[in-house]
Amino acid sequence: MASGLPKKTPTPRLLSREGLKPNALLPSKFQREKFLSRKKEASTGGSILPRIGPFLDRSETRPKLPSAAPKQSWFGVSPPELVFQNFVAREVSEMVLSLMNKDKFLHVVKVSMESSPYFQLVSSSDAYRAVPPGASAPVRIRFTPSKNKDYCHELVCLTARERIVVPIRAIGARAVLDFPAQLDFSKCPVKVSTQQTLLVRNVGARAARYQLSTQRGSVTAPSLHFDLAELDFGDISFGFPYTQRCRLTNSSAVPLTFQLRMSDDGTQPAVDSVDQIRRDTDPAWSKGIHFYVEPREFSINPSQGTILPQGHQDIEVTLCSNTVMEFYRRLLVDLEGIGKGVAALIITARCLVPELQVSSPVLLCDECHLKVPYERKILIRNPSHLPGCYGLIPQKRKEDSAVLYSSPKPCGIVQPQSTAEIPVVVAVQALGTHRTDVLIGVFGDERNPLRAQLRSSGRLAEISPSPRLAELGRIPAPQPVDELHPPKFKPQPPKERRTSLDCPGTRWRHFRTGKAFSILPLPGVLQPGESQQVSSTFSGQLTTTCNVPELCHMEGGSTSEVLVPRVASRVSSSQSPQEINCGSQAPLRDR
Repeated sequence: MASGLPKKTPTPRLLSREGLKPNALLPSKFQREKFLSRKKEASTGGSILPRIGPFLDRSETRPKLPSAAPKQSWFGVSPPELVFQNFVAREVSEMVLSLMNKDKFLHVVKVSMESSPYFQLVSSSDAYRAVPPGASAPVRIRFTPSKNKDYCHELVCLTARERIVVPIRAIGARAVLDFPAQLDFSKCPVKVSTQQTLLVRNVGARAARYQLSTQRGSVTAPSLHFDLAELDFGDISFGFPYTQRCRLTNSSAVPLTFQLRMSDDGTQPAVDSVDQIRRDTDPAWSKGIHFYVEPREFSINPSQGTILPQGHQDIEVTLCSNTVMEFYRRLLVDLEGIGKGVAALIITARCLVPELQVSSPVLLCDECHLKVPYERKILIRNPSHLPGCYGLIPQKRKEDSAVLYSSPKPCGIVQPQSTAEIPVVVAVQALGTHRTDVLIGVFGDERNPLRAQLRSSGRLAEISPSPRLAELGRIPAPQPVDELHPPKFKPQPPKERRTSLDCPGTRWRHFRTGKAFSILPLPGVLQPGESQQVSSTFSGQLTTTCNVPELCHMEGGSTSEVLVPRVASRVSSSQSPQEINCGSQAPLRDR
């Protein structure tokens, strides 16, 4: 059993990637490539350089376009890649990395490494170190393998302006086949089968699968490769899926069953712009996407399969990024029964959020009748070379909101070098002039919404009773007489198209007249262009002469007047003897 103390091991050798091929090699070729790799490292100091990129601070108020890597790095890393070799399972090995401050000023560097059961920082992770100019800071990495196989990891060094990624690899046992490079049958009789025995030995420390071919007498090990050294997506837009294609070829003489995976990818599905524009009330428009775990931004099709000997498989790699950053990932190939990561393809991309603009930041909506909907349009312009996704942020309404706005189509996509429209329905609720901010969210840039200002003014509608004068003349008392008055709502006809919003009419509170009059109905509501019959009943007493105005009060507005002159008198009769002629009559006699 291995103890918990670090075991002293020979100083690990720094190998170039050419010396890390998993294919089994002939002893002579293996020794030659091993010698050339060491010679190259001795002359150049190693062919692998750590990845140095700009430090992306996501705490800033606005996502900025990632800039190119700085021309001169503050720190130098030695060695540029850590490679553990000749290790034993369950025994502890250590290596030391040196960080040198090449600048003229003191700088602080943060050293961190993702949690791993095999690789650990001897000091605490996420530790900050102040390195004086010209000085070096040692970083010690401890490696505890569980098996004699290949391992890989990364060490991240962060400064105020750059991010340095140092690869860490452990090279496990390799299979090395040893067999004669040539078979000499010498002289053989014709039409007679002749055979010789070929001895194939595995001088490595790992099992090897092989197959002998009938042509050129060679021994082949499982081998496959991509047709590209790197798959570059270039600039991509946040939330938009992009697809690139590559080809995986099986150059060996046996079928190979493969499985593809992406390094450092998450598990929660990413959100693309087509799905996002269907969620017009999603808080992500103003607060950003909430992920419980890292997003899964890559998809591979097919992700597994079997390739026949000398055959190939076309692969589609789709990237839908929900992170503003520069991507540097690896598409890894695992072979069933052989090993993991036997081939890799570098994937690069840069995710950006296009800077959308509001063409006319001021929307005018003057002389609006109260609670009548009007439509305006907000123009979104995209001057960039990438598509953008936008959404009108829902209004936070209150009971006393002077202006209400919404949109029947609040979200959409604006293509590069083009313009899109957002229809906005406005309904003014109060009299006077108003200034209302309208916010438009940009997918991927939730901290910096676009702004437009809605300038509006509210006015009342008009009610005009007809007729203005009701003549009833003389009427008998106390018989009531009715008269109809249709008040009419006469607003200026709006030029704007009507929408699906509720369109409340103008409300009058009541008619008010004298005691001799009764009016039905007293209150009511008129829709635009509508009229209402109002019955006015006059009950005169004896001889009554009235000239009374009927007053119509509009809710929140003016008062209209209808003048109704009325006269009532008693009907009487009289007899005149000069006008009565009864003629000759016989006198009555008593009985």
